[in-house]
Amino acid sequence: MRFFDFRYIRFIYNPIAQAFMQNSYWKDSEWTSVSQCEKGLERATHQERSMVFGQNLIDVEEKTVGQLLVQEVLHPFYIFQVFSMALWISDEYYYYAFCIFIISTASVITELVETKKTMRRMRNMSKFTCNVKVCRTGRCTLNSP
Repeated sequence: MRFFDFRYIRFIYNPIAQAFMQNSYWKDSEWTSVSQCEKGLERATHQERSMVFGQNLIDVEEKTVGQLLVQEVLHPFYIFQVFSMALWISDEYYYYAFCIFIISTASVITELVETKKTMRRMRNMSKFTCNVKVCRTGRCTLNSP
């Protein structure tokens, strides 16, 4: 089986269509009623589907401080600030250029810290776990994460 994950979506190669397709529209043809679902899956079917669909989790990737810093500094506002500082320095307004530098640096650091905190909170929220009832071949058990 050939597949790749892009932005938390799995694309599986379909040899008939000769293209990679999402697996999000898949439906088990044997599940015609809720009572059919209660029987559960065979172990082999479970392993096969785990390979196709992957684990039931969202792993939010946290950007590094360096990546966030580059992303923030390359924002058009800060590029404008750099040109403004160069302009003020060329006109010998050193104090004004220094003030722009200090305020911009403080702003970048504050934004960096807030973004990092938000990403960490999002990552922790995506790791929510709970007990589930798992049915395999007609036998149900309570599984905890």
